[in-house]
Amino acid sequence: MYKKNPLILPGIIFFLILTGFFSFHQEALSGRHDGIDTAFAESTNSRPFGVFNDMVVEKGGLSIQEALELGNQRTRLILHWKMVEPRKGKFNFALVDRVIDMHHKLGIKPLVTIRCISKWGTKRPSAKDRSAPPRDMSTYRRFIRKVASRYKGKVGYWQIENEVYDTTLGNSKFWNGTKEEYIELLKNAYDEIKKADPGANVVMAGFANVIFREIDRGNGKIKSFFEYLMNKGGNYCDTVDFHQYYEPDTVYNEVKILRDTMKKMGLKKEVISTEAGDLDIRLFPKHILHPEKPIPVVQKFLAIPDVRNKIKQLKKNKITPDELVEFAIFLKKNPRSGPILEKYQAENLVKRYCISLSQGVSQIYWVWMRDQEKPIDWFFGSMCLQDTDGRKKPHFWTYKLLILKLENFRRVKEIKNKTGAKIFRFDMAKGSPKYILWSDNGRKKLDISSLVSGSKVKITRIITQRGKTIRDVKTKTVSPKSIILDETPVFVEYR
Repeated sequence: MYKKNPLILPGIIFFLILTGFFSFHQEALSGRHDGIDTAFAESTNSRPFGVFNDMVVEKGGLSIQEALELGNQRTRLILHWKMVEPRKGKFNFALVDRVIDMHHKLGIKPLVTIRCISKWGTKRPSAKDRSAPPRDMSTYRRFIRKVASRYKGKVGYWQIENEVYDTTLGNSKFWNGTKEEYIELLKNAYDEIKKADPGANVVMAGFANVIFREIDRGNGKIKSFFEYLMNKGGNYCDTVDFHQYYEPDTVYNEVKILRDTMKKMGLKKEVISTEAGDLDIRLFPKHILHPEKPIPVVQKFLAIPDVRNKIKQLKKNKITPDELVEFAIFLKKNPRSGPILEKYQAENLVKRYCISLSQGVSQIYWVWMRDQEKPIDWFFGSMCLQDTDGRKKPHFWTYKLLILKLENFRRVKEIKNKTGAKIFRFDMAKGSPKYILWSDNGRKKLDISSLVSGSKVKITRIITQRGKTIRDVKTKTVSPKSIILDETPVFVEYR
């Protein structure tokens, strides 16, 4: 028969190839063949978008209007003991009242991180604003009681300290005490807060991302330290917090370590992230010291001659904080590296939120609203949403776009696939699901027709260029069978 009609055999082969490809396409997008559960995140929050607004710096209260312009419904503030009780028994709530009332009038219940910083009230007072155990726990309890009672119903979350760790990780710039002393502090604060405001949530001190990296490297001391805090502190908090920097994909491992540890100890806690930001300048010395492990974003900057020359000037064995400050400012202001930095920040913001939300993280706070005029350190000097003079960066507008697009989403999942693309599905309270897509593995064409209905979808790219605002966002209509992806995330919508 094949000899009589030579077109039959090629036709059959072509049909098998075509149907085989279609089957692969369906499997590639379903995630059923990679052994990874693609179930929706167990807990989501339709208002997860926050900003670390601060209250220690007096300008902190001024940027709340800009946070509102974003569409934020969450802010994180810092409260030092010395701010309300500068002398023993002498309370002054003027500044804190002003900031909390400002939030209350706007319908925002902030998360407030309380730090035990007092010249007269702590065992080891520090000129560098390091928290320390109180001299007399009863005076600390009185302070907590007054604060929690005064702002009952106005503050939703009270966090006890920030990035607590002892000499296991070297000297912490936030805590001058032991892990045992921290647990005692947390226990007493929890007791007073729950008595004053039973509806308030108590948050354990945020875990620095260095802890998770060290655990992943097999550092037994760090793991024991982390598990001690989780085990002993688990009974005195409602929520656990982790801080995310470096690259977005590190979030997967950080949340996994948190959840595995909670499961091991029988804990069920809300997971939030009160600090999220980029670009982390630590990636550069990491690359210098370990060039055998290329870091993609660093490679982009190294393609610029000025950046390569600047890096050569840095000390290879020990890069000082002053050098990091200088390098951070250089990257931001250099005419060739500045645009790359801002594009990277906008892309990273979207990727962090997608990954975090898909892992069940219920609140994420970006760091911060404004760059520092003279960076408080090299770290926060240029990753904020605005310049020091208030000019909005691309990732300010991208954040606003993200919040607008995902308003009233109900649940989210990452759709694992074999194409190498990142696909996140957001189910909305009303209407069809929305997707956010990108590719971290080069430019590629993707067919998502099996995920959407209809012959057309709307594609919206995020804002990555200085000078563009939310008014410049453009949407184009394309076939779901031929979506072109690269490293810049896009929103995909359909009716």
